[in-house]
Amino acid sequence: MIDYLNKRKLAFTLAEVLITLGIIGVVAAITLPTILAKSKKRVVETQLKEYYSIMNQAFKLAENDYGDMGGWDSPARTDKLGGTGDYEWFQTYIQPYLKSSTVKNSFHLWCVWYDGFAIEFINGTAASCGIAEGFSNDFLCMFYPKAEKMKEVQDNSAQAQKLVPGKDYFIFKINLDDNKGFQPYDSDECYATTGTRWLPARGCARLIQKNNWTIPSNYPIKF
Repeated sequence: MIDYLNKRKLAFTLAEVLITLGIIGVVAAITLPTILAKSKKRVVETQLKEYYSIMNQAFKLAENDYGDMGGWDSPARTDKLGGTGDYEWFQTYIQPYLKSSTVKNSFHLWCVWYDGFAIEFINGTAASCGIAEGFSNDFLCMFYPKAEKMKEVQDNSAQAQKLVPGKDYFIFKINLDDNKGFQPYDSDECYATTGTRWLPARGCARLIQKNNWTIPSNYPIKF
């Protein structure tokens, strides 16, 4: 009789354990994606803020040597006559103050800019910059939280159209007018889409900056 009761008790205990493990598995399956998404957001927030800080510090240091940025040479596309090409301009004014990066000339991006250049930072992030084709000659920079995303898209329009703006890349603008220097692209456009053609959803970095460099709870792009 005692052995029978012990066996029933053991069986009941194993059943409880299995049920508990099942519940834990279900809870983990529900909560783990949320936890991972929050972690990815925190990483991107930190990287955006750091990139913004690094670039603005470089502009301030350049002003110490070259004077007010309003008096600097104006960058221009190299396919136009006259002016200083975007890469040459960056090499003159900004690159000397980016001690922890590598700048590579010629980074064509389909329906974004003709020439451009790429910047790789030692923290695993990257940026590509150039005079835009269809934005009134704006001097733009695409920041990539993961450098490999930048490498995938050079001269590869099919691969470029798979990127998610506001997640895989963010848009900033170099603007010497009114000493604005380096800022997130000033636009309210931030929505879920894909691709780089004409740079859709180019206001996502600005949206995050306005929220104190924190991705808002109602952010339209999922991580």
